[in-house]
Amino acid sequence: MFVLGIARRNEPTVLFEETLGAARASAVAPDYTILVDNGDEPFAAAPVHCVVVRPATNVGCAGAWNIVLRLAFGTLAAESAILLSADCAVAPDTFGRMLASPASVVCALGFSCFRLDQAVWRTVGEFDEAFWPAYWEDTDYRRRLALADVAIEEWPLEETAHPSPGRARYASGITHGKSDLGGYQGWKGKRLARFQARLAANRERYVAKWGGLPGEETFSTPFGI
Repeated sequence: MFVLGIARRNEPTVLFEETLGAARASAVAPDYTILVDNGDEPFAAAPVHCVVVRPATNVGCAGAWNIVLRLAFGTLAAESAILLSADCAVAPDTFGRMLASPASVVCALGFSCFRLDQAVWRTVGEFDEAFWPAYWEDTDYRRRLALADVAIEEWPLEETAHPSPGRARYASGITHGKSDLGGYQGWKGKRLARFQARLAANRERYVAKWGGLPGEETFSTPFGI
C-alpha cells in the first residue's frame, strides 16, 4: 500500500488542478490521497478521491508533511508515502518508477516529489516544523538521513523545454510550476522581503542546530535547539 500526500498553500488554481489531474492519470494509483490545505482560502470544492485536512493555521511545509506521514504510517499503516507539492505534475510512470526502486528514499524532484518508507520514518522521525513556513526543512531531513546511514536515490534535475512560460519540465517527465516574473516565484516588494527574511532565519537555525552549513556541520546530534 502507498499513500500520496499533497501539500497546498496558495498555488495558482491551474497548477493545482494539473497536479491532481496528473496524479489521477498515473499508471499506478495510490491507495489513498491526503491533501493538506494550508491555503489562505480553501478551494471551492474538495477534490474527489481525496482525504482533505485543513489545519486551523498554516502549519508550513514540514507540518503538512508530518500530517500526511502520521496518517499514512500510523492510521493507515502504509508501507510507503509519496509526498508531492501542489505545483508539481508527475508523468504517468513517475509513481511506478519511484515505488519500484529498491531505495527507501527516492527524490524524483528533490523534496517537491519524494518517496519515504515507513521504516525510515520510524528511524529518522518527523520533519522539524520549526523551519516554518518552509525552506531548510528538507536540508535538515537530509542531514538526519545521512546520520542514520540512509541513502537517497536522486533523480537528475535536467530541464527540458516546456511550451508554457514560467514552467519547467524535467527529463523525468515531471513538470514544476515556476514564475518568469523575476525575484522568487514572481514575488516582489514586501512579500519578497518577508520571504528573504524567513529564508535567512531558517538558514541560521540550521547552522545553530548542526554547527555549520551543509557539508560543514560539526554536530552529529542537534545542539542548542
